Amino acid sequence: MQGQANFGQVAVLGTPTPPTRLDVPTLFVEVAGQGNLWTPVYAREGLEVSLAYASDGDVSWRNQTSVVMVMPNTQPTVRVSGKLQVEDSTRGLTSYPAYQRHLGRQAAAEIVKALRQALTNPV
Repeated sequence: MQGQANFGQVAVLGTPTPPTRLDVPTLFVEVAGQGNLWTPVYAREGLEVSLAYASDGDVSWRNQTSVVMVMPNTQPTVRVSGKLQVEDSTRGLTSYPAYQRHLGRQAAAEIVKALRQALTNPV
């Protein structure tokens, strides 16, 4: 899947073993469902979203508990990681594929919100 976002080209790589380094800014997202309930008139889901962003394309550090960064005298690099909880409860006539799209959009909105906050208000 590919698309054009307001910040550049977006490509979704659905590979079994994703690359740990690309030559472009990279956002790596892993989503794990925490149990769902779906009926045609009611649905509930909890998602745990792990994300890692690297402006230099290197997300090899994403699973390490402590990261040591040594920056050579090159361009500045931005790296952000985190975990988000997305909870949803929906009532009304909804197909399973429509509910999955709804969850995806909700998770994407939470990711964008978290990244904007991390990049505009660094600690």
